[in-house]
Parts: sequence; structure tokens; C-alpha cells
Amino acid sequence: MRTYKFRIYPKKHQVESMNFMLNLSRELYNAMLQQRIYALRSGRKVDYNSQQDELPELKKAFPECRNIHSLAIQDVAHRVDRTFDNFFRRVKEKKKGKNIKAGFPRFKSRDQYNSITYTQSGFRILDNGHIWLSKIGKIRMFMHRTITGDIRTLSIKRDTVGDWFVTITVEIPKEEFHSRY
Repeated sequence: MRTYKFRIYPKKHQVESMNFMLNLSRELYNAMLQQRIYALRSGRKVDYNSQQDELPELKKAFPECRNIHSLAIQDVAHRVDRTFDNFFRRVKEKKKGKNIKAGFPRFKSRDQYNSITYTQSGFRILDNGHIWLSKIGKIRMFMHRTITGDIRTLSIKRDTVGDWFVTITVEIPKEEFHSRY
């Protein structure tokens, strides 16, 4: 795997769309986290699959969710699942005697949720130094390197200053990886 990071320059309306997507994703993350916490306390089992199965109904109930690509919403459920998996792994390690903090999963504030991930589709890298994102459109990108390999994920990230970046993760052939390292 190899990761490329490029600066993007969205227009004002695109920044508004991406901020809206971030806020909605954060609210969804917090709602899924709340559902998991309630399930833990009541002894029920809520896992990634059950939360992912609820997403189509959620899109019907809340029309604003239609402004986010479906795979980006599924990634929110995946983040919550990873958070709990990591928490339970750390609890298990602590019981074995390792000196680590377990750190129960926390709700995310506006400043703590800064990225949206497209996993398989919903994006296209254009030849003219632009990137096309579903529900957002064509965004200018400063592509200072050529991307080699099969694209696996693409993340849009807002930094603390308000600049935007795209992170592209690619799978490179084993031959190229071994010859380089």
C-alpha cells in the first residue's frame, strides 16, 4: 500500500457542501456510538452489520443523508466499529498486564471529525489536475506526483486552518514494493 497526499482547492459552494457532509457524518457517528453504548448497557448486541443494515432506512427518514455518497456513510459505521474493536482489544491487553489505557470511545465534536472517506467508488481522478467527487463535483487539485497502482480509498480532509487535502491510498504490485524496499 502507498498513500499520496495532495492539496485541493474547492470553490466556496463546494466547501459548504463538504462542511455539511462532515457535520452530518459526525452526527451520524455520534448517533451510532450512542446506539452502541445503549446496546452495551442493555445487554443487546449491535454490530457493524446491524448498523449498516439500518442505513437505507435512515436515508429514507432523513433526506439530507442523500447529500452524502452511500460508501462515505458506510465508512462512518466502519469507523464506529473500529473504535469499539480497538477499545475491546486494549481492554483485553490491559487484563493481560500491559500498561495501557483502554480509553472508552468518545463522542466527536465539530473539531474532531475532519475527514470523509470514499472506499470504492464515488470519485474519479481527472487528467487535467482535477478530482471529481460524487455529490460535490469537480475540484482543482495540485497533483505534484503521478499516482501508480490501483486506488483503494480516497479521503477528503480539512485541517485545523481550513485547508483541504485529498489522501489517496493505492495498492502497488509486490514486485514494485520489494524492489524498492
